[in-house]
Amino acid sequence: MKQLYLDLECIPNLDAAAIAEIADSITAPGNYKKEDSIKEWLSENRQRMVDEQVHKACFDGATGKIICIGWAWENDPVKCNTGDEKQLIEILFDDISASKVPVTVVGHNVGWDVRYIWQRAVVHGINPPRQIKWQGKPWDYQCTMLLWNPDSQRRISLDRLCKALGVPTSKGDLDGSKVWQAYQDGRIAKIAEYCQRDVEATRQCYQRMTFVNKEATSRTIER
Repeated sequence: MKQLYLDLECIPNLDAAAIAEIADSITAPGNYKKEDSIKEWLSENRQRMVDEQVHKACFDGATGKIICIGWAWENDPVKCNTGDEKQLIEILFDDISASKVPVTVVGHNVGWDVRYIWQRAVVHGINPPRQIKWQGKPWDYQCTMLLWNPDSQRRISLDRLCKALGVPTSKGDLDGSKVWQAYQDGRIAKIAEYCQRDVEATRQCYQRMTFVNKEATSRTIER
């Protein structure tokens, strides 16, 4: 069994017609009755609500697309690619297929990443490698979020987990909520750097929690 640390970044994949449909679906709250007050509310809030709905679309495999995938085998250097979604998936799948052994995927909320990649592979007609359970259950992967606490009401962000374990956080001036804006601004290299840091931060957290990182464990004991 070989460990694969994995993370991806995605953006909305909506055309102008789909965005216009979202805009048309937004209505004023029911307590707004007068035509003038309704128009005023829409004027002040519609664009913000459209932006929010468009941003949420990136987290749905049917309405989003992958722009960056980062991964690392065991203790190998992190690989990270950006560009055409189909090519990104094919490069990852080729690397997984070359391993020739069953793969354990490790990540933060990684069940979502695995499912998303599978969904986008289906869209492109790409056959996934068999070493991974692409439609598995949460326990089929090594999720640092669930490993820390499986209680759905007590989930922890990667940033908080890093801070708790003394691991360098991957969050700086860019985090997941800002990827779409960074993409619109053309900051692709910055997105790749952020994704790369996420993979490394996840690896360090996982090794701390599974006591693989002996040096970090000994330092903790000494304190």
